Amino acid sequence: LEGGSSGLSLHLKGQLMHVNKDDLSLEVSYSDKLVRFLREVRQLTALGLEPPPSLQAHADLASRFYRHGVVLKQVAHFYNTIDTQIVRSQKPLLLEHAVRFEKLAT
Repeated sequence: LEGGSSGLSLHLKGQLMHVNKDDLSLEVSYSDKLVRFLREVRQLTALGLEPPPSLQAHADLASRFYRHGVVLKQVAHFYNTIDTQIVRSQKPLLLEHAVRFEKLAT
């Protein structure tokens, strides 16, 4: 989202999820500005102030990115902790699926 001359800029481009090369964990990142923007729009709405249509359209778009980011964080957490949650004898059954998922994520 670009604010032109107002200086408001929320970048919604780039990767939301990447693999940390040090420990091979999945990491999800999205701008703190995005979260702050959504919180401020919600607070204004809760106070009974109606945001301008263009601002509301940006908030709706940012909300979709945020929701996807939350789901990706859940997926990343599951992926990063699954080795401690599954029974050792079941690990070979999941190997093929884990390899396919890693190929999708990288």
